[in-house]
Amino acid sequence: MRDIQNNIHPIQTIKPSSYTATQNGDTVDIRGFSAAVVLFYLWVGDFVNTDEVYTPKLQSSDDASTWTDVPAQELEGSLMAVSAFAGEGIQSAGYKGTSRYLRGVLTIAGTTPSILSTATVILGQPHQAPAA
Repeated sequence: MRDIQNNIHPIQTIKPSSYTATQNGDTVDIRGFSAAVVLFYLWVGDFVNTDEVYTPKLQSSDDASTWTDVPAQELEGSLMAVSAFAGEGIQSAGYKGTSRYLRGVLTIAGTTPSILSTATVILGQPHQAPAA
């Protein structure tokens, strides 16, 4: 039987909005799940001055107060910066680390940066199903 609905739990870490400054997402507690993936949706960015750069990343924490960037070896896939001449769209990366807390971060730089964006952490492989 195909059943994903009862085996995932999506949590927004960066609310959908137009952003002009770096955003640190809300904390996501991954306790009770054995898998997590972050999904960034980056669209309608301002690239007028050609120096605007929007960099999505995932951060982890053991205590929900001290945050560090998740190293490449703890990611399944990668997250890439979107710049003046790059495409916009959806990016995702799985988390393979051991920290309890995650959050999405969108670093915004440039002369007149502005981008519509959102980020969601999708938790999977619940210890008890259904997940939600």
